[in-house]
Amino acid sequence: MACRWVLGLIMLGMLLPASPALASPACRFQLGFAVLERLLPIRVGQCLDDAAYGLSGDAVQHTTNGLLVWRKSDNWTAFTDGYRTWVNGPNGIQERLNSQRFRWETNAAGLPVVDTPATPSLPPAVAPTAPATPRLVPAAALSSAGLTVKADPTLISVGGAAGVLAWVRDDAATPLSAQLVAMLTTTGGGLVGQANAMISDLQPGETRLVELPSTASASAVTGLRFQFTAVSVGRTTPALLELGAAWIDSSDPNYALVTLTNTDTTAHSGFVSIAITNAAGAVEGIAYGAYSHLNPGMTTTVRCISLLDPISPGAALTAQIATAL
Repeated sequence: MACRWVLGLIMLGMLLPASPALASPACRFQLGFAVLERLLPIRVGQCLDDAAYGLSGDAVQHTTNGLLVWRKSDNWTAFTDGYRTWVNGPNGIQERLNSQRFRWETNAAGLPVVDTPATPSLPPAVAPTAPATPRLVPAAALSSAGLTVKADPTLISVGGAAGVLAWVRDDAATPLSAQLVAMLTTTGGGLVGQANAMISDLQPGETRLVELPSTASASAVTGLRFQFTAVSVGRTTPALLELGAAWIDSSDPNYALVTLTNTDTTAHSGFVSIAITNAAGAVEGIAYGAYSHLNPGMTTTVRCISLLDPISPGAALTAQIATAL
């Protein structure tokens, strides 16, 4: 869902629109944005507007598939679809999760560091791949400081990297926020890697599906152990956001849609996640979507992309607030 996730303040402050619009024939890509579009034309898509510059000198440009971002302070240029980011850096174009940073990037938030090979300038056509198959990884439930992780979480593979989908419940009488860490192991307990995620504003009695990304190879993981760190009590944001029922996008089963209403007195941006389960209640996946500058009293439809396979017609969809700023 891991989400998720799962962002720097510049990304959260300049999120892509919740609902794609038709591309404007008057807009165009320029400078570093034109370079990214030329190297990743299918990934970036068409422009929706021209680049807009903020007071800091940073620039953003919306596209049909996400958001282009340029940061003036360090000449950082990237494209994000709301979950993954493609950065044009010293090693060419490199792909990572929004919850990660490359070794050479600014990392004031202390996010996990990852190094991956550069994306070729002219990527070959993507060959069809076998559908991802989530599998259950035996793990005892853990309860600490009012948080409980339910047993038998789902292990997924996103681009070959292991991710964990786990249900987390607030058994305390107050809202909780925490960092959840999964130690990825072999059956014998040997450490393979680590997956982690931040959980924000989990309400009393609420159960949320959380996606914990990692850089470890999914094929090497056969077990895991959970631990909690930095557990805090109380709301971290003043958000008052109401989610409607989620449904599958009839035009593309890789997406789910959900309405979001801001009943607060201030605007909010962030991410919505959707837990995808089958008729038996087993986890099939998780989807993520961004909402940007949702003003008080306004309702928007958030489009969430599934991290794994297209969403099956009979799947149950449960919308969740992943982050809110």
